[in-house]
Amino acid sequence: MAISDKDFEQLRDFIYNICGMYFHTTKKYFLESRLARRMEATGIKTHLEYYQLLKSPRGTEELKFLMDEITTNETYFFRNVPQLNALETKLLPEIVEIKNKMGFRKLRIWSAASSSGEEAYTMAMILQEKRSTLLKDWIIEIVGTDINETVVAQAKEGVYNAYSVLKIQHAYTRKHTKEYKRKYIISPEIKKFVT
Repeated sequence: MAISDKDFEQLRDFIYNICGMYFHTTKKYFLESRLARRMEATGIKTHLEYYQLLKSPRGTEELKFLMDEITTNETYFFRNVPQLNALETKLLPEIVEIKNKMGFRKLRIWSAASSSGEEAYTMAMILQEKRSTLLKDWIIEIVGTDINETVVAQAKEGVYNAYSVLKIQHAYTRKHTKEYKRKYIISPEIKKFVT
């Protein structure tokens, strides 16, 4: 069922107020198709009824399913190499220099929209490589968050398929993962840095 402009705006604004995701009118079809899946799953016939469900006390559970539908979770290890190079060669040395002058040897990184954790674990691998030099005796914490609880649960597991590790240099996979039955398991040494 096609969504009316009024219903689209109402649901779009509701989603935005809940989680900060904004769907421009050019994304109307995307949101409409994702809402259709959830409406079918719940047996709801109209967008207004679905909106009312989301606003009701029962809506909390349904909202989790909707977030799983509307979030895009395209990620893999070492996804944005220029960004990672900038972290490693420019940003990290500057941060270390400033914090060393302050006598503060703790590095905290927030990986927002972390999805299933590949990017957070990528940063942990890069920082682990600096533990004997630049980050010797430093406390490292990486916090990954996402509104999609399904992918957060996967990140906590730290188990990935071949697609996720496709761009990792062999030296990193050999050092920081264990291959088991065509899956790659993040080493405890790397997992300890990531929450």
